[in-house]
Amino acid sequence: MHRRILAVETATPRQSIAVLEGTTPIATLEQTAASGQTRWLIPAIDRLLASIKMRLSDLDGLVLSAGPGSFTGLRTSFATMMGLRYVTGLPLVGVPTLEGMAWTLRGETRTLCPIIHAQTDHVYWACFRWEGERLLRLTEDQLGTWSDLRHALREPVLLFGEGWQRHRQTVLDQFVNADRFHQEGPADCMSPSAVSVGRAGLERLEAGERLASGEGPRYVQRARAEVEELKHRSESMGGRSGRCV
Repeated sequence: MHRRILAVETATPRQSIAVLEGTTPIATLEQTAASGQTRWLIPAIDRLLASIKMRLSDLDGLVLSAGPGSFTGLRTSFATMMGLRYVTGLPLVGVPTLEGMAWTLRGETRTLCPIIHAQTDHVYWACFRWEGERLLRLTEDQLGTWSDLRHALREPVLLFGEGWQRHRQTVLDQFVNADRFHQEGPADCMSPSAVSVGRAGLERLEAGERLASGEGPRYVQRARAEVEELKHRSESMGGRSGRCV
């Protein structure tokens, strides 16, 4: 019997929710919520379940996108989904947002670099690679400028995500001779998706993982020492954990 799960993705303004039976989506809803995350999420869940004549009691688990990303969006989804867990007793897991984005390109043989806009010229990113049915994380989640990202990449990668889409032309103009920036993912993988978050979360649910009661969103910040160093030089982020190898 396939598990039925509710998955929520609110890390960016393009938010989505989905109900999956196993890995197959049976209902989805997407909307640009902007500043209306708090008002949008619970009614959207109600409408989605009603559209397929399901109730919360028909579900087997809950999955949320855990960040990094929008502070308001992530706090809203954590509060909502933890509330649903409390009411229903359903198991709840969190999927790192960048990892969920990598699930959108399951089976891709090239190194993946999903990117989310952070602020001004800063972005979040991480590198992943699929080996058969297994997703390997090559770096921890990173926060930095496009210059930091360029220096962190040591091999050609597939760039995608709303952060890439938002700044694509600026980056290509700035790094026009950098071959590593000449590969980009397909248009339909640019926004984080509740479907891919749900598929990644299903594995975690089946492995017995659970979100801890006091656990919150994943926020990525530069270390104080690194901030001071970057005031004096911007050649690279430094540290092996930020490089795709």
